[in-house]
Amino acid sequence: MDKTLTVILALLVPLGWGLLSAWAFDRLRLRRSCPPTGTTTASEEEG
Repeated sequence: MDKTLTVILALLVPLGWGLLSAWAFDRLRLRRSCPPTGTTTASEEEG
């Protein structure tokens, strides 16, 4: 039983870590791509 639990954890922990990091990096990328509210871009100032 102990060996089975170790194998299951060895498979699930990297999978969970990968999903968590992918979600976190996606959120970070989304937050960095959107300018803060109330700011104007260069194209808006020209036109």
